[in-house]
Amino acid sequence: DWVDSFSDIDEGKSIVKLAIFGDSRTDDSEYMNWPDYTKKYLDGVAGIRVHDIYNYAVSGQSISQQKVLCTPENIANANVVVIDIGTNDIQIMTNEDTFATDLETMIDVCLTAKKRVIIGVPDLFYTKGQAGSRGQGSVNYDRHKGIRAKCMSIAAKKGVYFIDKGQILGPILAQYVNPSIQESYVSLGLDPILYDNIHPTTYGRMILGREYAKSIMAVLMEKIDYATVDKLDLKANLESPSFTGSVVVPNAVNANQVPT
Repeated sequence: DWVDSFSDIDEGKSIVKLAIFGDSRTDDSEYMNWPDYTKKYLDGVAGIRVHDIYNYAVSGQSISQQKVLCTPENIANANVVVIDIGTNDIQIMTNEDTFATDLETMIDVCLTAKKRVIIGVPDLFYTKGQAGSRGQGSVNYDRHKGIRAKCMSIAAKKGVYFIDKGQILGPILAQYVNPSIQESYVSLGLDPILYDNIHPTTYGRMILGREYAKSIMAVLMEKIDYATVDKLDLKANLESPSFTGSVVVPNAVNANQVPT
């Protein structure tokens, strides 16, 4: 059964101490942001206990600023590191090669310290004009492709896990909030995933929290078929709607990671 599937977790690895780098979509400014949901979903599953979350995410920061915080000292007590950055870099049009270099630097710091790494690939957003003059005045929504591609390629190059938030969250469309674009979408009454054109709603944060919980379980396990993780029911830890999505695992070059 599924309990036996976790027999490869080594002693001590069932304790999670998570370090997180990111921006306002990740920091503590939101009540119950996705790291809080990750803890609720993960703690107590398959013997895992979440002891600490070191959240270094800062609202408004780009990767160059978060890179400064990604030091051996700041991640010393963590065993899993999540780097969830890129939305602000898309908006300020950070050079894609510079972004890639900074991301590699952060990953190298983590791998040198023998930490498990998960990259969060930025999802999409839309503008205030597209939303019908509501929400934040986000810009350059159409510049996401390069940064997203860099996140995936660097993760594959370094042999670390990544989750594609664009895939996990599904269509992120202004049509869900602006009836002048498509009234039939608004009339569905679906959660728009973003509450202000750029930040996830409570529902969106719950989805992300669940997927990060699954990815953390995956990186803690050795020699296990990822499909087993993907099928786990984490709703026992938190009453919530059913979600869909999967953690993307690139070809692993580290022997301790799960190969595709």
